[in-house]
Amino acid sequence: KEDGSTEKGGIDKKSVYVKVDYINGPDKAQTVGHQVMSALMEGRNLVANSDCKACHKEAEKSIGPAFQMIAAKYEDNAKNKTYLINKIIKGGSGVWGEVPMSAHPGFKEDELSLIVDWILSLKKKNQPTLPAKGSIVATEENMGTGSLMQITAAYTDKGRPGIKPLSSSGSITLRSALFNMPSNTGTTRVDVKNWREHRAAFLNGDEGWLEFDKTNLDDIKSIELSYGIPQQLDKGYVLTLYQDSPTGLKIGELKLEKLTGSILSKSELMLNQVLPGEHKLIVKITKVDKAESNRLALLYLKLIQRN
Repeated sequence: KEDGSTEKGGIDKKSVYVKVDYINGPDKAQTVGHQVMSALMEGRNLVANSDCKACHKEAEKSIGPAFQMIAAKYEDNAKNKTYLINKIIKGGSGVWGEVPMSAHPGFKEDELSLIVDWILSLKKKNQPTLPAKGSIVATEENMGTGSLMQITAAYTDKGRPGIKPLSSSGSITLRSALFNMPSNTGTTRVDVKNWREHRAAFLNGDEGWLEFDKTNLDDIKSIELSYGIPQQLDKGYVLTLYQDSPTGLKIGELKLEKLTGSILSKSELMLNQVLPGEHKLIVKITKVDKAESNRLALLYLKLIQRN
């Protein structure tokens, strides 16, 4: 609280980190990356709240070398990190001139590690942070093969004399209205594989389905289905939508029989009454007749909101 707020001021922009990831599902590596950024901001703020700033600046030479000059001189490895930690503890002179650096035996081991990590990070090109306030518009290119947008924000406070800076982060995950086939959370007798420039779902048998977990259809009037027909269908297919399970609540059905249209097509399927909140969405694919020998390629589903 003592730092202020983004609205009223007092928040150092360099201590705020905002990032957007487009993912198929929760990604531990991205979480670790955000933790690393928080740790670096903690190191920076430890320096800002110490007497280091009296002799060192981030980019400009002062009484002592700029922190960026130190980062340029030393590779980021365990040997150099240990050397720099000991240098901060013991102080001394001779490396950057005759002006001695005072010893800092009062720093804790974990604090020294954070400080040195921040110094050595200054020559790396860290991913730039997004502003703390603004708009994000995801394009089809952004989403790629993913179906989730994960927004993560981290902040490291200024600390107080004798109190180490604290970091905290939070994430929110938003689902795309466009469900491509690789983003499914389960399949039964359905294969997802390359077809033309797409990743498409193909039935492997007479009947099968795809599952999409935690799908909220509140305020959704219809679902657009995009599909391809590699060859003209003899008998056809039926695409049926259910909630929760393949024997659950049926919310829509589309019959594709003896199609002779374009190789790529779209159809809008109006939804019946749906269960509110998050439920598993089932997309069931059934042959009209077992004699159907030609394939149907299901490309994506798009949720359409009510006006």
